[in-house]
Amino acid sequence: MLSLLPKKVLAAFRESGESESAMPGEASSGNVPIHAPSVAPEAQQTGHGMVVDPRQRVAVPSFSGEDLRNVVETAAGLGLRVETMGSGTARDQAPVAGTMVPLGTQVVVRFAR
Repeated sequence: MLSLLPKKVLAAFRESGESESAMPGEASSGNVPIHAPSVAPEAQQTGHGMVVDPRQRVAVPSFSGEDLRNVVETAAGLGLRVETMGSGTARDQAPVAGTMVPLGTQVVVRFAR
């Protein structure tokens, strides 16, 4: 049933932690209708199911010389996603440090020993 919902609604529904839905006319658990949460019109869904507001921007930090754990924790704290390549310490990244990007943007970080 959830596959019939628009992608934005489905992503917001899953993010809210709900596990089931009832369509109008269907019985719902506890006789209380369950509704998927609304998504603000300015919100956009990224390719990975994350709903972000493109008006909220953050500066990409410099990850140079950082270990994987610090990179992931820092990025998560700022609302950024990370794709890692290699191992060791961070050597290169895209977008470059200081770039203003929307929340939820993916930063690619290359690690080397």
